[in-house]
Amino acid sequence: MAKYWSDFINGHIPNFRKRPYDQIDNYVKDCWDAIVDTAVWAEKTLPGILTELQPDLICIDNVILFPATKQHGVPWVRIISCSENEIPGRSTRDSTSSWQAAAKTPIRSVSSSSPRRTSTCCSIRKR
Repeated sequence: MAKYWSDFINGHIPNFRKRPYDQIDNYVKDCWDAIVDTAVWAEKTLPGILTELQPDLICIDNVILFPATKQHGVPWVRIISCSENEIPGRSTRDSTSSWQAAAKTPIRSVSSSSPRRTSTCCSIRKR
């Protein structure tokens, strides 16, 4: 899977020179399609791997959650290494909203109503 993503990024390098809006129809769309496709692919073997390994904790550095992770029955941690904008805070801009970084009004994070504890680096879900 690492080679898949390496090839994917290398194939999209020309798109990174475009304005973000101009990347929507190529890189952004292709990236989300690839995220879903690789999650479906990983789900074929992940339940067996987790059963074999019997982890006490699962650490996920991925954009989406795999169903096998949640169904395995152990605590899991989502590491946020690719977008610091996902870390809630009074001065952290929500990348999915139109809130401007210069705004004085703090934002209410969507995650503030969820049953998770969030630190500056990860989200922790308990069984």
